[in-house]
Amino acid sequence: MIYVVNAVGTANKKCPSEYDSWLDFWERKTNKMATYCRNCGKSTRNLCGGHVQKVEQRSDGNWYRIPGLYIIPICPECNNPENNKIFHVDERELVKVL
Repeated sequence: MIYVVNAVGTANKKCPSEYDSWLDFWERKTNKMATYCRNCGKSTRNLCGGHVQKVEQRSDGNWYRIPGLYIIPICPECNNPENNKIFHVDERELVKVL
């Protein structure tokens, strides 16, 4: 497991043209169907491909964002850049944004 947090300033970021959405991007890259939010675990069809960043806790006790953006399936309630809640995900489910 790895820790992530919602990315800030990505609302207008467009997915590559060969994909219908960021969720389509994630599903096609992982060869999986998105059926639940990777943050709260809620099973729903109302998911989006949310941008997250990896974070790490350093020796000073603070959490730091690691450069790079990734997509995970996330519900609209959890896909909020003002939500600075750190959560863990299976690193194999992170899809790097190119």
